[in-house]
Amino acid sequence: MSAPNARAADLALLYGLYFAFVGASGPYLPLLFSHWGMTAFQIGALVALGHLIRIVAPPVWGWAADRHGRIRVLLQAGAGVMAAMCLLLPQAGALDPSARFAAAAVVMALLYLAAAGQVPLTESMSLRLAEGDVGRYGRMRVWGSVGFIVAVAGFGPLLDIAGVGLVPYLLAATSVALFFAIR
Repeated sequence: MSAPNARAADLALLYGLYFAFVGASGPYLPLLFSHWGMTAFQIGALVALGHLIRIVAPPVWGWAADRHGRIRVLLQAGAGVMAAMCLLLPQAGALDPSARFAAAAVVMALLYLAAAGQVPLTESMSLRLAEGDVGRYGRMRVWGSVGFIVAVAGFGPLLDIAGVGLVPYLLAATSVALFFAIR
């Protein structure tokens, strides 16, 4: 495989893994929070937190990439923090109900902040590699859709068997895979 094709395959894998993370977190984290006894308002606030952070954080990630020029290091740092926060999430869920929401909010804010740079930085590398060839870009980017669909469809039956408490660990595993896929 030629170097540009190998690079395109690497970026396709990044899209697939990141959007598998999104596909697993979007529908299944609210179920986990509900399982922990959180109210609809608290669950909605935690979900909204992610959307708010995705508005403000990507420019910060872009600034860091422009300033330091080490996109891969930034991607790996983000994936590492994502994995760590996923592993801390069950600790927040185990707290007394009066502290659970606040702890989950802090963990989720850090998780969302770390995740917010993954797509813009990967997009930057993909667009540079595609050199204006939308077909080439599309062949990399489509794997994000595949990863999302596989995670949504695959994790549901797995959680039916193993329980919703597995969500943070599935997300952590996906984040670790993302960390190691960044080359």
